[in-house]
Amino acid sequence: VLTGGAERVPNSSEIFCFDDTWVHRGNTWELAETGPPRAERHTMAVDLARNRLVLVCEQAPGTWEWDGVRWQRISSSPAPPRGPTRLVYEEHLARMLAIVADPASPTLQSWIWDGGTWTHLLTPTAPRRGGFDAVYDDRRDRVVLFLGPDPSTPGSFDETWEWTGHAWTRLSL
Repeated sequence: VLTGGAERVPNSSEIFCFDDTWVHRGNTWELAETGPPRAERHTMAVDLARNRLVLVCEQAPGTWEWDGVRWQRISSSPAPPRGPTRLVYEEHLARMLAIVADPASPTLQSWIWDGGTWTHLLTPTAPRRGGFDAVYDDRRDRVVLFLGPDPSTPGSFDETWEWTGHAWTRLSL
């Protein structure tokens, strides 16, 4: 599934965002329907227990789910703040973890999506960085978080963190 995206308008600094959704069907791409709101950046992950694709826009509020046919906006309060976000499905816990770089917080925030409600986890976490990514390690049932160097702190280095489902730990590699 491919949805959204953006391109620069020719001879302009303006960016045009798309809201269409495409599904790959073997050898071809098929236009499925209009998707979530137009946004330049969003993150998605598959909820395997519920067979849904979950999407969070970094610039627009809301959580969206794709059931294979159509998108549906899911209302939830509270909801993660807007900002760079990564979604990772924790297979061993059958839930979605959102890692959010809230501009108002010095650390990354951790949020859990259970298919109907977002819960903010008040656990100590990694420092907020401009560049970060996360993956699920299914052999060890861990989320691995990679942070790039902090551009505002000369001499800072990349960091790797691990989420056990209950706590974040910085790894010394």
